[in-house]
Amino acid sequence: MGDHATDLYVALVRLVRGLRRDAPAGSVAAGGLSALFTLARSGPLRATVLAEVEGVSAASMTRIVDRLCEDGLTERSPDPADGRAQLVDLTAAGRSLVEEGRAARVEALRRRIEALGSEDRQRLDDAIEVLRGLGVS
Repeated sequence: MGDHATDLYVALVRLVRGLRRDAPAGSVAAGGLSALFTLARSGPLRATVLAEVEGVSAASMTRIVDRLCEDGLTERSPDPADGRAQLVDLTAAGRSLVEEGRAARVEALRRRIEALGSEDRQRLDDAIEVLRGLGVS
């Protein structure tokens, strides 16, 4: 039997990539899309905090946020706690893209699950419970 951690990681990465192909997000690159999803989940953040959450450098996040702002998906505003700093938040267009993208990916996943046999769907139900125990929910 293989290394469970590696096997699970590879399977999840491949699943997410497949769902991205099934439900593309248009011209937004993966890094930008991930940042949008983080902002949708957490609310406005400083770019430095967003960079930490996303695991990229501050310079990379600045480029990502600049592009998202140019595309009208995010906006910067003064941080009320520190007027020298700025917060990044979603615009209505950014929120809409996140919601539509999430719905498209869930539907793509639903189609994949429905294509499974009943035994595999039951095994998936059991695996979901195990994943929840790992903090994946």
